[in-house]
Amino acid sequence: MKKTSLFFAAFALLFLASCGKYEDGPDFTLRSKKARIAGSWTLEKYTVDGVDLTSQVSAADLSLSFKYEKDGSYSEVTFLSGQVASTKSGTWKLSLNKENLVVIYTSGTVVAYKILRLTNSELWLQETYGGDITETHFKAE
Repeated sequence: MKKTSLFFAAFALLFLASCGKYEDGPDFTLRSKKARIAGSWTLEKYTVDGVDLTSQVSAADLSLSFKYEKDGSYSEVTFLSGQVASTKSGTWKLSLNKENLVVIYTSGTVVAYKILRLTNSELWLQETYGGDITETHFKAE
C-alpha cells in the first residue's frame, strides 16, 4: 500500500510541475509543444503596445496564413483582397526551454517570438521590435 501511495504522490508532483509553461496557458495538455504548433494558422487579433489594430488589418482586406510543419519547415502567405500578395518560407524551432518560437526565413532574417498561449486551437505570440511590443493571436485553420 505504501509503494502505491508513494508512486501516486510522485506522479502527481511530476504532473503538477510540468503544467503551466506559458503565461496564458494551457495548464495541462497531452500533446507536445511541437505537435501543437505544427499546423495551419490564421490571424485572429493583432495589437501593438496594447492597442488593438485588428480592425485596421481587416479594413485593408488583408489576411495572413501561416503553416508550421512537423519537420521544421515554415511558410507564410499574405492575401490582399483575396489574392496572394506575398509568400515567405523558412524553418522554425523552439528555443529557451521551449518558451520561444524562432522563425528563420530563407532570406536569413531570424525572428524570435515569446509564446504566451499554445493550445490545439490557439497560438499567441509576443515580439518586441523597435521598442514596440506586438502581440499576435492566431487560430487554427
